[in-house]
Amino acid sequence: MTDGLIPSETRVKFAHDIANHGIHSISCVVVVFGNPSIGPSGCDISVGVSLFAAVPNCAFLFCNETNGDLRAMQTKGAFNVLLHGQPHPTFDSSSRWDSLPQVCAADFAAVCIPPPKNLDANEVALQDSLVINMDDLFANRLSVDQIANIFGNVDNLSSVRMTMQARGQQDDFRHWLRQQTINPDDPLLKPRQDLQGNAGLLFIELIDLVNRGQSPPSSLQSRLRFAYRKNMRYFITEAQNQIQKSTERKNIIRHTEVMPTITRASR
Repeated sequence: MTDGLIPSETRVKFAHDIANHGIHSISCVVVVFGNPSIGPSGCDISVGVSLFAAVPNCAFLFCNETNGDLRAMQTKGAFNVLLHGQPHPTFDSSSRWDSLPQVCAADFAAVCIPPPKNLDANEVALQDSLVINMDDLFANRLSVDQIANIFGNVDNLSSVRMTMQARGQQDDFRHWLRQQTINPDDPLLKPRQDLQGNAGLLFIELIDLVNRGQSPPSSLQSRLRFAYRKNMRYFITEAQNQIQKSTERKNIIRHTEVMPTITRASR
């Protein structure tokens, strides 16, 4: 619980202390208290971001200090039930406190808190039970599947980004982000896969008949042509999928790079 009026150097230390003391493995609720007359765009939420970014199950709330009214700025993981099926609120310069989902104490009865994970200081638990080591992330030692899981879930990429912002490592994050482009293989150099080896076996059978002076039956030639067409369709589909994934990844990277540092509502 905080009024958000925390010096920047203290916020950075707090972000590191969260990890060093293992708090980032425990589900939590962050509440920023303030006067609603200021509006979301004037509310400094950066100290709460330190927790919200690193914790996989978290509710980030605003409490009206004049009447105790609670509003959900963001939720993640187990606390998404507080939104009662509503989409995550948009928290930007056009938002009003009364436009954010209202939360009451009784709503928390529906939250099923999972047991905390045993995390090292440099580990971050993301959605879908994914745990990553930040040293491995920056050294590009994560697997292709782990990287795909980070980029495939907006909450995961946001958690990584906000964690690094809270720790004052924005430049490290940008450097890592720019290295995550997907470069499609050159179609002229990409090996053509023979599915189940069918085309190769049929070709060998055909050549064997020719070498023995026999004419290959039309059914064999037809099956060989079909196998070649099947291989080509697969090759083209794979190439198109790779180009699409490359384009999607570039768009995500471009969008993430221009997102502002989270200290107040996005202006």
